[in-house]
Amino acid sequence: MGKALLMAAGLMVATTSTAGAETFTFHCVLQVDLTVTYDNKTQTAIVETQNTAFKLPIAQSGSGARYSDGTTTFWEHQGEAMFETPGASFTGCKR
Repeated sequence: MGKALLMAAGLMVATTSTAGAETFTFHCVLQVDLTVTYDNKTQTAIVETQNTAFKLPIAQSGSGARYSDGTTTFWEHQGEAMFETPGASFTGCKR
């Protein structure tokens, strides 16, 4: 497993990668973080936030990467993300 620390927009962002999977942290408003693991083998994203994990299958997207089970959706484009689940919505999350 390789780990790297990246400096992006003045924030330290941790990334972790394993064979076929990469993990990124997105920082949202109200000090909510999303930890997202993209698994290329299974074409899923596991989104973890507030002690809850969501395993989402890849979904059609006009641009960026979109994962959705029809109820919960994670979408990322050029380092900015949006996460929606019943009862909560986070936009403008930055990697």
